[in-house]
Amino acid sequence: MIGKIKKGKSFASLTKYILEKEEALLICTNLAGETPQDFYQQLSATRLLNSRVKSPVSHISISFPPNEKPDKEQLQEIVEATLVGMGFEKNLYFAASHNDCNHFHLHIATSHINIDGECVIRSVEESDQRYRMVFYCYLDFL
Repeated sequence: MIGKIKKGKSFASLTKYILEKEEALLICTNLAGETPQDFYQQLSATRLLNSRVKSPVSHISISFPPNEKPDKEQLQEIVEATLVGMGFEKNLYFAASHNDCNHFHLHIATSHINIDGECVIRSVEESDQRYRMVFYCYLDFL
């Protein structure tokens, strides 16, 4: 498994990238609605909870080895463990899978701003540290 975490500013472009690919499959979400527009409007609204956060977008991608393709239930467990492990359990999110490369991969889009208006991750170093912790949680799924 290879994981990457990126910060950004546009929920609209990330949501479209993840959900508008032909082979995209929505795995789970805590957002209402069905369209990418429904999702990015709700994620964007978190900016109103904390205007000090300049890059509220978090994009977590998890790539699996070429011979590994977890089922939907396993992916939901991985998403939940990742969100909890990284401190995003009170944040809006959605997760979808892609199979457009030579490996299966999972995308999680979430806001750095939780429902209480707190910024969950403040630095790249902090996100790297949290991701290492999540990686060890992932080993339980093997």
